[in-house]
Amino acid sequence: MSRYYRHIVLTDEEIPLKKWMREHLQLTNRQISRLKFQPGALMVNHQRVYVSHLLQKGDLIEIKLESDRPPLPLSDPHYPLTVLYEDEDLLVLNKPCGSVVHPIHAHYHDTLLIQASGYCAKKGETARLHCVGRLDKETSGIVLLAKNRIAAQKLTELRNSQQSQKTYYAIVEGVMEKQNDVISFPMMNDPAEPRKMIIHENGKAASTHYSVVKQFCDHALLAVTIKTGRMHQIRVHMKAIHHPLIGDVLYGGKPYPRLCLHACQIVFYQPFTNERITISAPYDMSFQKLLVSSIR
Repeated sequence: MSRYYRHIVLTDEEIPLKKWMREHLQLTNRQISRLKFQPGALMVNHQRVYVSHLLQKGDLIEIKLESDRPPLPLSDPHYPLTVLYEDEDLLVLNKPCGSVVHPIHAHYHDTLLIQASGYCAKKGETARLHCVGRLDKETSGIVLLAKNRIAAQKLTELRNSQQSQKTYYAIVEGVMEKQNDVISFPMMNDPAEPRKMIIHENGKAASTHYSVVKQFCDHALLAVTIKTGRMHQIRVHMKAIHHPLIGDVLYGGKPYPRLCLHACQIVFYQPFTNERITISAPYDMSFQKLLVSSIR
């Protein structure tokens, strides 16, 4: 899918197009170089120009952003897609527990990315969607998808620089000793079982912050944020402090119909307009049922 970014120059100062793209769109030299070789990607006043072109007040800049990969094969949704937010650059979904985000062995046509591609195609969009921060199969909640490569790169940079933040709800076992805390244990893949992670001094740094939203008699609802994005980070860190997630049998939690982890909110900036966007996602009935039953 193509996306034209249009802007009218307002300043009196002449500025090379390349410098303007670096300063106003925060594009890297590599991204700009790729645009140079795409037909019609760089236009000023409807004319193709070089990146050295000097912009003047009143000039209309048009930059064509598009994916560098073909779209995924299309498939009708196997479950209703819950769209939380959408614009010409972004698509934000509420992922159900049990759905897989990326195509893998045994999961291809039923993955979230392919379902979302089918959703876009029905509207006449053929975007190659890019996932910015995936969720585990067992985790529900907010998934942020970019409709073009440059939007994906800019959103990833925002996430890496802590300028975007995702908050999770987790239901964990036991009575919490602290109302809030930061868990900082390095993590690595378990050599004995590759699909698991373990705490290890030779692992990569990982930091998890939690606060207690509601304490029940034998378990608690927590609001959790992470500064690093290690696989199974929240699950491993909660196990490490002896409060595993309910439903997380892989890490010693009590059996339950689902893993009690839900990405409930995300705050980020639109990659081109710089608008601050806050999106919330309600959890499903299986998550709600455990909280309601705990009150009685």
